[in-house]
Amino acid sequence: MKNLSVSVALLMAAPVLVAQCDTPPGASMMQNNVLFDGWTAETPLGFAFPFEGNTYTHVYISDHSLVALNNAGVPAAPPGAAAVWTPGAAFLMVPNQNIIAPYWSDHTLRGGSATPGVGEIWIDNTNGSECTITWLDVETYNATAGAATVFTVSLTLYISGEFEFRYDNRVNNDGSSYGALEAVVGVAPDGSMPTVVDMSAGPVDPNSGILEEFVTTAAATPNPNFDLQAKTLRFIPTSPGWLVVVGNGDCAYKEQFGAGCDSLSADSNFPVLGGTWDITTSGLSAISPIAISFFGTGRVDPGLPLSIAGINSPGCSVHFSGLLTSADAPAVGGSATLNVPIPNNPGLLGGSLVTQSVGLTLAVPSLIATSNGVEGYFGL
Repeated sequence: MKNLSVSVALLMAAPVLVAQCDTPPGASMMQNNVLFDGWTAETPLGFAFPFEGNTYTHVYISDHSLVALNNAGVPAAPPGAAAVWTPGAAFLMVPNQNIIAPYWSDHTLRGGSATPGVGEIWIDNTNGSECTITWLDVETYNATAGAATVFTVSLTLYISGEFEFRYDNRVNNDGSSYGALEAVVGVAPDGSMPTVVDMSAGPVDPNSGILEEFVTTAAATPNPNFDLQAKTLRFIPTSPGWLVVVGNGDCAYKEQFGAGCDSLSADSNFPVLGGTWDITTSGLSAISPIAISFFGTGRVDPGLPLSIAGINSPGCSVHFSGLLTSADAPAVGGSATLNVPIPNNPGLLGGSLVTQSVGLTLAVPSLIATSNGVEGYFGL
């Protein structure tokens, strides 16, 4: 049954999807449970960034995924507190402020109101020609701690005056319990009123300030209109205005979905190019000597009952479509790990595959149990 060479070859033809980087570049700014509705001190970029006819050497960084350009503290930081956690065009119109907002919403490095979060800010500002700021695993502020999905957003400023926003595939405005139901993406030079554009359309706009606003309906309710997940937005200055180029990212990620039966569960690491995609099946019955992992091109959620295929396994479902191949791994103590080598081939960047495991069981008449599904997004 094992056929790893075939499965790896088929990765080459996987559809294009993307997600977050496991470890962002640079170093942690140690702001978890420190920065809250405010700004860091002025932080050096490592070069002079040209913007709207001037250059800037520093940024203030907010925990809400926006930055304000400055030169060693001039001008002073914009207002914090409510101004930062309440996204909206009015706050962007701050005189003498140049604000860039990769994803401004009421999210936090501190989790909900009950427990600390896992969020952090990272910065890579040492190579002298570009600076990347990453808001890693931030969470929409929600009174039920842990209820909102964490996500990662990053901003890279280039010495050319271009800049890029990057979103992982978990990004959405879950709706803050504090009443801030809006998210803003855009740029506002020197207090100018931004025009509203559709960022996903790759606009060419002659205005210095442009933005897109996303409003959800209630707290803990993901925004159905947000359409920038797993995308990059490259802003190229056209003096005046901007050309926005929409692209796909290049970072690895994985996502579990659906449900298994008879306690069978599948999970994996992030499938990074040049490494291995390690698929672990747990909860195997003692009668199952192996776990078989199937690979497909698409996900099925909710799953299709096995009974559709005439297999009598009540409560068990199929979570993939477009079968490509399968491979098996020996079970040890109720768990099996399949190691799929991933070529270090840039052609795989952004590709995805879905996998699901099966094992033997005495709990159903057909003796076949299925796991949940796992979608792996191949990247760096």
